[in-house]
Amino acid sequence: MRWFKMFVKILAIIVLLVIISAFFYWNHSKPTYKGEIKLKHVQEQVDVFYDSIGVPHIYAKNQKDAYVALGYVHAQDRLWQMELVRRIGAGRLSEILGKDLIEVDKFFLTMGIDITTDKAIKEIDKNSQPYLLTQAYLNGINQFIDEGPTPIEYTLIGVKKEHFTIKDVYNVFGYMSFSFAMAHTTDPFISKLKERLDQIYLDELSLASDNETTKNPVYN
Repeated sequence: MRWFKMFVKILAIIVLLVIISAFFYWNHSKPTYKGEIKLKHVQEQVDVFYDSIGVPHIYAKNQKDAYVALGYVHAQDRLWQMELVRRIGAGRLSEILGKDLIEVDKFFLTMGIDITTDKAIKEIDKNSQPYLLTQAYLNGINQFIDEGPTPIEYTLIGVKKEHFTIKDVYNVFGYMSFSFAMAHTTDPFISKLKERLDQIYLDELSLASDNETTKNPVYN
């Protein structure tokens, strides 16, 4: 009987340690919504405010600084989602999610998104404003990758974080162009529903939208 009591005590201690570890891991991996962060590649102070539903509002004195901050807050909220989306167009999902995704990779590789990306990058004007702002955005993402907490999905699947590059941006554009093509059929259908149905039905279908935006009173 003594050994059983000892076993229960040891088990309770292990469970407690697991709970404590999970709590600290969870708090460490959460996005930073308050306080100060020293961003690299910015020239002046940037303020980021989050509204009641977690949408970031960025206030900067120049576009480049704003894009650096955008990249950072985007990555801290959605890095794993960004990881998956950049891999779709490049046909790299099966590398991390297994053989069941090989057919998906084949489909997108057949579309030639990755090849088109390589051709487009060769023709980029690296002195153009869009390129410089994109690099600023990537600098923000990559700073979070280097210094921010690692999302738990990377740990669970065993994926090593990689810097985002201009090629990833183009591959995401390619995938988004494909996915937005569905809007050519769904948007007209939804517009017809809004014309014919009462508001109560639209609410049930979650088709109602509020065009009002949330603004921080400090900057109004």
